[in-house]
Amino acid sequence: MRLDRLRRSLPFLADLAPKRSGGIRVPSNVYRQISMGNAARDAQAWTLAAQAYEAALELDPGLVHIWIQCGHAHKESGELDRATAAYERAHELAPTSPEPHLHLGHVAKLRGDLSAATRQYVQAARHRPPSGAAVVELSNMVAKGIHIDMIQLANLLDEQPRTKEPRASAPVEVVPRLGVEDGSEPAATTRGCLVFDISDLISYFRHSRTPTGIQRVQVEVLREAFTISGVDVRLCAFQEIRDEWVELSASLFRELCELTNAADESEWSTCLARATVQLGIADAFAFPTGAFLINLGTSWWIPNYFMYVRRAQAEANIRYVPFVHDMIPLVRSDICPPALVRDFTAWSASVLEHADFYLVNSYSTKRDLVSVSAYLGQPIDADRVKVVPLDAIHRPVAKARSAASVLSRNGLQRSDYVLFVSTIEPRKNHILAFDAWLKVIERRGAKKVPKLVCVGNQGWMNEPTHEFLRAHPELRSKVLILSHLSDDELAELYRGCLFTLYPSQYEGWGLPVTESLSHGKVPLCSNVSSLPEAGGSFAHYFNVESRAELAEGIERLAFDASYRKEREQNIASDFRPRNWKNVADQIVDAAMEWSTSDRRGADTPPHVATARFYSLSRDPAPRLWPGLRSTERLRTGFNWWGRDPWGCWTKPGGAALRFTVDNPDRDHRLYLLLLGPPNVPCELRIDANSVHCLVECTLEPNERRWVCVEVPGISTGNQTFDIELVCSSFEDLGKTTSGGDTRMIGVGICGFYICEHDDAAARMALIEATSLTSIDTLSINRPPSDFISLTAFLEGEQRA
Repeated sequence: MRLDRLRRSLPFLADLAPKRSGGIRVPSNVYRQISMGNAARDAQAWTLAAQAYEAALELDPGLVHIWIQCGHAHKESGELDRATAAYERAHELAPTSPEPHLHLGHVAKLRGDLSAATRQYVQAARHRPPSGAAVVELSNMVAKGIHIDMIQLANLLDEQPRTKEPRASAPVEVVPRLGVEDGSEPAATTRGCLVFDISDLISYFRHSRTPTGIQRVQVEVLREAFTISGVDVRLCAFQEIRDEWVELSASLFRELCELTNAADESEWSTCLARATVQLGIADAFAFPTGAFLINLGTSWWIPNYFMYVRRAQAEANIRYVPFVHDMIPLVRSDICPPALVRDFTAWSASVLEHADFYLVNSYSTKRDLVSVSAYLGQPIDADRVKVVPLDAIHRPVAKARSAASVLSRNGLQRSDYVLFVSTIEPRKNHILAFDAWLKVIERRGAKKVPKLVCVGNQGWMNEPTHEFLRAHPELRSKVLILSHLSDDELAELYRGCLFTLYPSQYEGWGLPVTESLSHGKVPLCSNVSSLPEAGGSFAHYFNVESRAELAEGIERLAFDASYRKEREQNIASDFRPRNWKNVADQIVDAAMEWSTSDRRGADTPPHVATARFYSLSRDPAPRLWPGLRSTERLRTGFNWWGRDPWGCWTKPGGAALRFTVDNPDRDHRLYLLLLGPPNVPCELRIDANSVHCLVECTLEPNERRWVCVEVPGISTGNQTFDIELVCSSFEDLGKTTSGGDTRMIGVGICGFYICEHDDAAARMALIEATSLTSIDTLSINRPPSDFISLTAFLEGEQRA
């Protein structure tokens, strides 16, 4: 007490008190310089931060952690040489620490020297325990196709590194050590083979280890699928850089899932790296004949995905089954970002041409899927769509020591808050919730109104939500936003809340509603789309367009304790959630039922109309309309890279187009819009219908040119037009992008236009479009001005 008073009266004495930085005692003058550096760092004034840290190091040059901070400041200010020197000095002072190697790797990566970056990351990963961040960096480099010695990386992930040179068969040896059991044939089964595509889940794990939403569904279903007897369950992931599926062992997948809640993140990072290495070195997965390929996640973000679905269908007669979680980007495009709508539109047009059967999570989603397919003129037989409700309770997790304190850490007490679990984005309707909270505060007074605790990551288009909070200061003490919580912390919030809120404008299912019921809490949710299926008779519903109804529901559940208790008792006595084994069983049963049905149809080449332009870009049309068709299937073979906004690069050697036309026995003119590689000339030969060298030309770097091919008619055979583009040169994009783009490309194809040889009007239309307007005016996917919108179509269905 006396010392505190003395320090206040004599401020200079405070400077004499012991100071600590990074757990190390430092003199006060050193501490002042470090504090100045930290303040400048926090303000992102990197040059000032570096100067302050250097001043501290002049006084005490043995501070390893300050050499690291100094390196960070130099790196952020672009002084890579000085950053390297600082990190190297830290390594000299602490040769057993992995941290300097990690940051030297980051600097090398910024320089574009991926070999040096790899060496530094390997050094950091060799420490025990290994640097989890370095392991993640190495696995990410593998995933991007950057060359890394896989055997060396596998050894790093093993407890006992190899002591001798691997034989030629080393990759085969490494696979069992990474989790593949023995490569032997699976045990005899009686019900067939189900291959689950976990590409979406592996991609998610590279950015986050706590599964939510769709990712959680996959983890839970797959855990149980392996326990079903009589079924050969396999896992594969599509490797974009390899353009093929690769199998992941069940044991490694189980370990990966179990570690999602592990306290030691380095364990998780190492396991993820092992999975990445396995996917990088294992042979391409050979689908068993007649197997089901089931994708429980999403695939619209994967280039060339459907090309390799076609390959598996052709080679192994597989049945492709996507799990459609919702059609929201189409049926409610007004509450989705344009980029998502564009990508989902392209995916929808393609999936209807490739899927044999469908799984959906609700009858609402089934109605939307069937309606969209009818709108696009590709109707789906309702028997090919199975509803698999996600009404399963999540596995209980062991409560971590910090879980009980999630309330106290955030100033919460049991039963003094309402829980709203959702990503923050317009569709989830946070603004309506906040507005209703204002109305209840107005009626009841702020002191009596419970807090609203919003748990979820930041989604898209969320600035209006945050702006609403900033504009209403009376909500600041009543609304709490939390994110990146563990499963056990979220469970604690569920257990302690009064009730839950879910005012979403549209859902595919509504997992937070099921979670709420699983914890015995009443969900207050909107009465739209699938939410009445998820909430059943246990939820309290309101009109999603009525702030007044929502406010009344909040007041009823918050202030009428007897009503709330009655609803909770109904949940406790009558709510019977399924377990994930039930969900997995239903998926397996659906597949077994479909195993006696024919596939979607023959994989005939797509038909092409004359006098229309067919773009090979990834964006089929600016909007959804009934005549929309994917151009995905025009590309035949597998020598194509994924489609870009302008068109598509071929791989070295060239690629092929395949389609049918009316009157195939007549001669046609094919106009190809081509693009040369960025930096090298492209020597090109074009063949058509088994006639070689119809065109030979050279495209200069970045040259965009129309090339006309005189295609002879076919009077016999299958009457399919086959166009081959053969490149004798190619470009390695990795050399000009510092490894950022590892593709090796040939010629680029923007699209094509075909007409009969003597159709002068069609040729004139092309000339006018390319010289006076735009080729898009002739696009096959250009909608007419009087087309019926999907919204109007759905409204018409409802009226009918």
